[in-house]
Amino acid sequence: MLAELVRQLAAISPETERTCFEYLRSHVAKTPDAKAEMAAGVVFTLWSEIEPDLAELDECGGGDHATQDPRSVG
Repeated sequence: MLAELVRQLAAISPETERTCFEYLRSHVAKTPDAKAEMAAGVVFTLWSEIEPDLAELDECGGGDHATQDPRSVG
């Protein structure tokens, strides 16, 4: 029952979902696999928050997709 409540609260908004993940991350003992799964959940939640803004920037030009970021050159 409690898990279902958390799922419903997390579904309200990405910010609420992130708050739930952060609370669980700091208050629940986890195995290494559970930690990795939770970290992935946080990443996907953050992505879902910024993806609309990135898509909007891309529609406005977004730059040359063939250009490589000089910081990523090895």
